[in-house]
Amino acid sequence: MTGWEYLFRELVKHARMLPEYPPQYRDQAHQVSGCEAKVWLALETTPERQLRVFLDSDSRVVKGLLYQLWQACDQQPVHDVAALAVDDLLAQQQLDKQLSPARIQGFSAVAKELTRQAQLLADA
Repeated sequence: MTGWEYLFRELVKHARMLPEYPPQYRDQAHQVSGCEAKVWLALETTPERQLRVFLDSDSRVVKGLLYQLWQACDQQPVHDVAALAVDDLLAQQQLDKQLSPARIQGFSAVAKELTRQAQLLADA
């Protein structure tokens, strides 16, 4: 099995582990631009100021990538997520060496939007 085949299997497996996306957030307002696949992002805060992250995509591979982002940010303090260098997640997982430039760009767009929204919540 090649590196890409293994990565593909892992991403599809992770896609199944991403929690169900709330239907009330599946709209144009929650769609992230800058991705080839459709991606939705919604954030909520708990009374303890922890972030609840909701992510979804119409692509299984992208959904598997979103799982990496969800795992790093969900249930974390809002201020921590706002300051997180989420682009480093690709390098930490060594995904930056195996993904196409378009997928890297799309992941970065979602990560930047997530941290931007987290910053708005942190400032509120």
